[in-house]
Amino acid sequence: MDYEKVLEYYDEISILENMRGVLAWDLETHTIPSKGVEYRGKQLGYISQRVHNIWQNKDFGDLIKKQLHREDYDEVQKRNIELLNRSLITATATPSELVKKLALQANQTNASWKKAKKESNYQIVKADVGQLFSLVRDRARIIGKEKGIDDPFSALISERDAGFNVDNLTSIFKESKNYLVPTLKKIIDKSEDNNYSFLNTQLERRVEEHITRDIADIYQYDYKTRGRIDEVTHPLTIGCGPDDVRVTVKFGNYSTVISSMQHEIGHGLHSLHKNPEWGTQPVNRYGFPSIAEMASRFTENKIGKSKEFWEYYYPKLQHRTGEKLSGIEVDEFYRGFTNVKPHWSRMSSDEVTYGLHIIIRFEIEKGLFEDKISFDEFPQAWNEKYEEYLGVEVPDDSKGILQDLHYYSYYWGYFQGYFLGDLLGSQIYYHMDKAIPDWRANIAQGDYSGVHNYFSENVYSKGALYDPLDHVEKITGEKFTIDHFKKYIDDRYLSE
Repeated sequence: MDYEKVLEYYDEISILENMRGVLAWDLETHTIPSKGVEYRGKQLGYISQRVHNIWQNKDFGDLIKKQLHREDYDEVQKRNIELLNRSLITATATPSELVKKLALQANQTNASWKKAKKESNYQIVKADVGQLFSLVRDRARIIGKEKGIDDPFSALISERDAGFNVDNLTSIFKESKNYLVPTLKKIIDKSEDNNYSFLNTQLERRVEEHITRDIADIYQYDYKTRGRIDEVTHPLTIGCGPDDVRVTVKFGNYSTVISSMQHEIGHGLHSLHKNPEWGTQPVNRYGFPSIAEMASRFTENKIGKSKEFWEYYYPKLQHRTGEKLSGIEVDEFYRGFTNVKPHWSRMSSDEVTYGLHIIIRFEIEKGLFEDKISFDEFPQAWNEKYEEYLGVEVPDDSKGILQDLHYYSYYWGYFQGYFLGDLLGSQIYYHMDKAIPDWRANIAQGDYSGVHNYFSENVYSKGALYDPLDHVEKITGEKFTIDHFKKYIDDRYLSE
């Protein structure tokens, strides 16, 4: 009876958070009237505070604590209580007023960021992002104190991605950077300096819309009855319910549209194919950035940049684009689509340079938390690291410090998840290769079902039953290592 009562409390939280998703979707897809943005912030603030009040309900908290050490519970029941207790610790420590301020400031900062990005002027959002960060750090300090973690950045990371902190990420990323920088040079030295201008061919909006639906159909993302595809300033996936997970895209460059669409569909499939027996239980709704981004980055790169994918889809793409790609053979298109070349854009980057984009963001975020970087120095620190690590000059604020929405919303302590997704996904890639050796041949025929079933069985349906490092070990039978990522890059880009 106590267990069922706990799930009733959590079900209300789930409903409110899905309502927040609908309100956020309206904001992100620009369907809200401009004068409605301020009041939308109040609505979102109310929901955040209402959720927080449920967490602070003494009866709810007592019920969770009472069941922490029940020996008669099965694995799922124990995990539900464990996950709820983690959230309870941070929620009860965080003042309700701070939760409300954070929601209001995040909404305001996001609106300022959109204007700043459009005008390529960081100064427009500088004050707002500074205020948002101050609130984020206040909350992180409170969480850290409650959990006995001295470093607020570590506290924030561990809350999002259990098992990771500043120390082990610094070590993982240092090893990765020491591999990536010289490997990038080897690949560039080996590559031909070809002109792949066809990747920037301008297509009509309606053609790009058809392409997004093609991609969705290949990956079995049900945008007709369980989702949507809409346009935003910065692509993201928004959950509005168990059978309502919406993906978004930024139209304008068809090759970027293809990659970002595959990335968001990876998130959509992850959310829509959880364990149906678990409903909205915590174990089915909680997510870790590293696992979430593993699923999306895997879809975007391990599948979407495979030769077999393009053997199947390229003739259809040529048909969609009329004469515009008629003189480009599939091999040339594939070389261009997977070309390794340093770029200022994270979302347009290749598999080799992508990790350096994330390492830059992690190091800057760490510097902000340690007061080694100020918000006056924010763009300069960004531009200097791009020059140092990638050898590229950032053209302007819109293409630099303003390119991602994360710092201008709730997503502080999140960026590391993207590259961790690549690292974890490479380990899973080689396991999948052994488990379903014919997956490539199937992809070349447009049959994604084998990969989909593998992920449904090993990833999607497991929800948050395990912390990320434990989850990958459960799947592959070995502890996490970046060696698989090194092998993947070497095999793909240096073996020929």
